Amino acid sequence: MCAAPRCPGLFNSLDTRDASPVSLDLGQQAGAAAGVSSITFGEVDLGDARCPTTKYDVVMKEMSLHHGREIDKLLGQIYLSLKPGKFLLSHGFRGPRPFGFIAVRLDIVRDFLAVLLLRSRQDCGTGGLKSEYVRMAIEHWDTVDPSETIRSDEIVPVLESIVGLVPHIDYGGNLLMLLLEHLVPSFDPQDEGDVTTLGLLASAGDSLFEHGVIPSDFTIIAARKRSSLAPEEASARKEGATRPPPASEAMTDVLAQRDALAAGVRAIEVSRWCRLAQWLWGFVGRGW
Repeated sequence: MCAAPRCPGLFNSLDTRDASPVSLDLGQQAGAAAGVSSITFGEVDLGDARCPTTKYDVVMKEMSLHHGREIDKLLGQIYLSLKPGKFLLSHGFRGPRPFGFIAVRLDIVRDFLAVLLLRSRQDCGTGGLKSEYVRMAIEHWDTVDPSETIRSDEIVPVLESIVGLVPHIDYGGNLLMLLLEHLVPSFDPQDEGDVTTLGLLASAGDSLFEHGVIPSDFTIIAARKRSSLAPEEASARKEGATRPPPASEAMTDVLAQRDALAAGVRAIEVSRWCRLAQWLWGFVGRGW
């Protein structure tokens, strides 16, 4: 399906948008090196995104919605850009803004840091030993990155105001993100003790989340555009109004989507180690 023989059946065409010219340039280079010619690259302003109407089968947002100030407008544009029955897939941060974690979480992180070996607490950012997660003031984020988690806690509610109930799976990140920040290089993947320690930390984070001690910071969303709309609802959506479908219909649909989404996650998540590997990759190779 793809123009290049290296990716048959994946897609006919792919539009890639990013706010970073550097990232777009790297993507173009990678596409050219792979011989893929069916991808277009372009810059986007999350505060004023413009999307073509009913063009896409899938719109995927990867770790980006939490940078959007105008998420109402952005998600509305994404919804209109989908063909009927097609999907918005999103993976990203939905925790407090701006990383305003409550005191009890900071206390738990401090307690876990206190029992780690000293060599595992070497902070690659400061060069010293990490003893706590420092919650930065909003003035710090206003200077460093004003878009960081600007409305992260509103993503799911805003999306539900547009499309109705949204199936999503929260998967934690509540402990590891704060605990392992700037510490990942201190852990040796070939050292049995380090691997065991990371496994225990992952299990602890899961337990804290599952028992409601600390909420999830990250979620996976699969929101489907309804296949058909009543005339008055179609008109309202076109005019930018937000009107969820009837509760009974929405609940039936969302439960089916949630079950399908959960099955997909289980299929690729053979163990909690995949989550741990994802976090390690994120901390080492990517910024938020």
